[in-house]
Amino acid sequence: MTVRRRDDPAPRGPMDRFGGERQKRRFVHDGEVPVVVLGGPNPAAAANGTNPTNRLAVAEAALDSERVARRRAERALSDAQTLAHDLETKIGHANLARDEALEQVRQLRSEIQRLEELLESERMGRAEAEQALQAARERRRKPAPAPVIQRRKPRVKEPKPVKWW
Repeated sequence: MTVRRRDDPAPRGPMDRFGGERQKRRFVHDGEVPVVVLGGPNPAAAANGTNPTNRLAVAEAALDSERVARRRAERALSDAQTLAHDLETKIGHANLARDEALEQVRQLRSEIQRLEELLESERMGRAEAEQALQAARERRRKPAPAPVIQRRKPRVKEPKPVKWW
């Protein structure tokens, strides 16, 4: 196998269809052509966590993660707003229930006061009735005074009227 140098002229071969001379194809051997890697891993970029040759992919990945984060944040905001609305509704219902309970307490206290006044008047009436009963029992226990017998005065005969006519 012959190794060709760079300064050697290209070999001449048959003509190609466009009228030019066709070159014979040959394969390159290791070390004949300098190799530059494009888009491969870069040790400096690997240390930073980014690949400068693929900045578009990095930007798209960052955009996707931002979109996902935004969706999550919007969902969390919506959930928080729903929860806040539910809690405000519960507070409103609790306030209404408290107000109704306070009104019922006021009514019950008024009813209690009216019943206490009625009870006090009943107690006073009962005390008076018990005193009257006690007095009646005492009168009944005392011996009745002896009846006073009134003597009749004898009838004095009145003179008969005189007839003068």
